Amino acid sequence: MRWCSFTSVSGDGEPRLGAVREGVDAVLDVGVWARSVGADAPLDVADLVAASPAVQERVTGLAASAPDDGPWWVAQVDARVLAPLRAPNSLRDFLAFADHAARGAARRGSELPAAWDRIPVF
Repeated sequence: MRWCSFTSVSGDGEPRLGAVREGVDAVLDVGVWARSVGADAPLDVADLVAASPAVQERVTGLAASAPDDGPWWVAQVDARVLAPLRAPNSLRDFLAFADHAARGAARRGSELPAAWDRIPVF
């Protein structure tokens, strides 16, 4: 089983937690399945990752228990898969560190260009 955040083409556009099973041509809307059995689930993958290991284990078991058909499944053609993280807190480029950039250049058989010290890399 793989996790995803998705929106339904015909739905309200809100990100939802999805599970994709091998051999099933649909995305399990984990929230819809959870509510149908009186449980709750994280809203999307970011919330699942931020949850405690106990919650992650419970939600994994919950998703695995869903029957292969029912209103909790969204056809893959009707699901738009989203980036797993809503908005990253920071963007990190490790070329900003001289020794990292120099080791990378050495692995490529070249030297770090002299301009590296004059022009900021982002």
